[in-house]
Amino acid sequence: MTGTLSRIAAAGALAALSITSAMAEEVVVGAVLPMTGSLASWAGPPVYRGMQVALDQIVATKMLGDGRSIKLLLEDDASDKTQSITLTNGTQTLFTDGAENGANGWAASGFTIVGATSSTLYDHYYVASNRTYTAFDRYLQTGPYNFGFPQDRPDWVEHFPYQNGLLISYWDTSFSDNDESQHPGQGEVLPIDANPSAIYRLDGKPWRGRIQTYDAPFGLEKSDSFTLHAQETGRASYIRGQAAQPLFDDRREYWDPALPFVGVKVPHVGVTIRVQQQSGTSMRIRVGSTTAAGT
Repeated sequence: MTGTLSRIAAAGALAALSITSAMAEEVVVGAVLPMTGSLASWAGPPVYRGMQVALDQIVATKMLGDGRSIKLLLEDDASDKTQSITLTNGTQTLFTDGAENGANGWAASGFTIVGATSSTLYDHYYVASNRTYTAFDRYLQTGPYNFGFPQDRPDWVEHFPYQNGLLISYWDTSFSDNDESQHPGQGEVLPIDANPSAIYRLDGKPWRGRIQTYDAPFGLEKSDSFTLHAQETGRASYIRGQAAQPLFDDRREYWDPALPFVGVKVPHVGVTIRVQQQSGTSMRIRVGSTTAAGT
């Protein structure tokens, strides 16, 4: 059983207080929490503070009667799941549970009793779409914009084209959002940039993500070149289009540490997708597999 169940026991100790019959003026609650170690950031101090708030509310609402107080004693198990939790009233031990002998009367709602480790399988996919300047997508050629005139025309924008071609996205069902600020390079469905290396301005700073990925599609055409102005200073910088990238090979890296919240960490399973022909709204591709890196 994982150490998680012992955290439930810590919270459950609060409920036990309401049925304690001892008449001592001070009720002592003992808790074992991972104040240090690998579990501390989410199951240690945050849980301890929550218990303190709950106990203060119990005293304030006189759930235990007038004039009675609660003292919270804490022991750090250093994220060691073999440690136990103990509930006491003065010197009397009311309850103890090491969370190693089954549910022991607790309802493991939302948790699972396992051995030393557990694993869950999630589906992963590559989704490929032919992006063309037709129908609604015609605005991809003229719609993207950048605020580049902060001094004299702060409300003006300049436009640049998102490139056409084969846009490949990585769909990872183990995630439920695309918030790369919380999990850099990982998300539910993220578009893969055919040119993942950072594009820099003349002042040495990287362009924003929406500009970095303008040439994300794979294809047989060189990316467009154009000039944009830095959002903070208005200084012009020329962006030179990169050579065509017809091959997606997931043995490569498509995540650049210089842009941790822009790229995608692919699984390196050896999938390849090559654009063989590209003309207007038509495209021919070849999907294959190779030996993954490190295997």
